[in-house]
Amino acid sequence: MDETTIIKTYNDGINAVVSLVKDLNGQVSSLAGQVNALNNRIAELEARLNKNSGNSNKPPSSDGLKKPKNMREKTGKPTGGQQGHEGKTLNKVENPDKTVDLKPTQCECGCCLSSVDGVTRTRQVIELPTIKGIHY
Repeated sequence: MDETTIIKTYNDGINAVVSLVKDLNGQVSSLAGQVNALNNRIAELEARLNKNSGNSNKPPSSDGLKKPKNMREKTGKPTGGQQGHEGKTLNKVENPDKTVDLKPTQCECGCCLSSVDGVTRTRQVIELPTIKGIHY
């Protein structure tokens, strides 16, 4: 309802104002009833969601899957390798059987890279021999 309608009702007299207030009071009562009904429905649905096999007559199969709780206590240490701990790694072979130099001939834009010194990185790949099955 806009301001001009309210002013027009006021100018029409006391009976028009009383009628308007009664209509608005009826609307408020109706809306309050709807709010109460919706609040009751929400409470019912929340209660239904909070039920499980432990607090109702539902079967345990209806509980769904739960992630097991972590029973370990927090130590306060960061995850991963700890400071001062000697690491273990596979050392590189001094004299590998085969050495392959991989140098790009051109960059992504197509420029020639033959006159540019590249960055040297070394990596070793150790191939395991194939395992043969023996039947006894």
